[in-house]
Amino acid sequence: MFRKTLITLGAVLVSSATLAGIPLPLDRPAVEDLDHALTNRLLAIEPADSRLVAVGRRGHILTSDDGGQSWAQQPVPVASDLVATHFRNAQLGWVVGHDGVVLKTEDGGESWRKVLDGRQAAVLIGEFRENHSDLSEEAVFEYERFEMEGSDKPFLTVHFTDDKRGVVLGAFNYAFFTEDGGETWVPFSHRIDNPMGFHIYAAFEHQGVLHAVGEKGLLLRWDAEVERLVALESPYEGSWFGGVSLGDQILLFGLRGSAYTGSPESGWQRLKLDTEDSFNNADVISQDAALLVGQAGKVFRIDRQGEDFISEELSPGGMPLYDVELSGNALVLVGARGVRQFSLQSDK
Repeated sequence: MFRKTLITLGAVLVSSATLAGIPLPLDRPAVEDLDHALTNRLLAIEPADSRLVAVGRRGHILTSDDGGQSWAQQPVPVASDLVATHFRNAQLGWVVGHDGVVLKTEDGGESWRKVLDGRQAAVLIGEFRENHSDLSEEAVFEYERFEMEGSDKPFLTVHFTDDKRGVVLGAFNYAFFTEDGGETWVPFSHRIDNPMGFHIYAAFEHQGVLHAVGEKGLLLRWDAEVERLVALESPYEGSWFGGVSLGDQILLFGLRGSAYTGSPESGWQRLKLDTEDSFNNADVISQDAALLVGQAGKVFRIDRQGEDFISEELSPGGMPLYDVELSGNALVLVGARGVRQFSLQSDK
């Protein structure tokens, strides 16, 4: 009953906006207002070679060519909230977000074009379901629901294993893959061991193999033999918000200060961190080191020492943080109130 009420309320809000003559986020470009974008919520940052690219609410995409000291806002064809990035090199990258949006750049973030959205995805799901009579009953039910609910679901992560092959994953097991660099997309949800439809928050590669993490301890790894993302035993039952590869180890992080290093084969060890705040993202410095950022604004550096990992708390303070990049001797942080820089030299 509660879920039905939410769906009905969403339909009413959409109808009201349409009747009032306000274009929906999918139907209007992002407003170009750099001052507002720099102080509004930014959710992800990633390097495209020497350039930094940050994304956030209302279709904001910002680029910096001087390590985060100054920024330019780039034109974006949608005003949907953008939440995750993935760059293959200095030129080629993708961004995903709400309303099933997938954007692609081939010029280092100077220009962006939409290669998928939730309305197109609903059509693709309908066609796929009709042309695949061998789908399980559970998969048919899931795809029928996605098709009926239309464009309301966000993609929360994007990862390409090469310039052509990639996946976009998101809320309620919403998933697509491409084999031509995002020009065409195929539904992917039925190839994921996620029967409860948990949100999938992040995807990453470890030792050349795709992994993904999400709600309720969901931990997945691509199995080429069965061509599925198969579920692995997780060391934690709470939500994972991300994972990164550190050589032969994986660093997983999520709710309530939870962070583990290890692997499914060698086992897992919980890191001792002086916080119970959720970790939102990480930046890999080397095979032996990474940075973790948290909801309360804390930053931890994780370093390998022998067989163990140790942590050091840095002290940027301030706003809730969603992502971080190390640029020279400074941290470039994005969060609830835009972008900040933190000098590691001054901290010392």
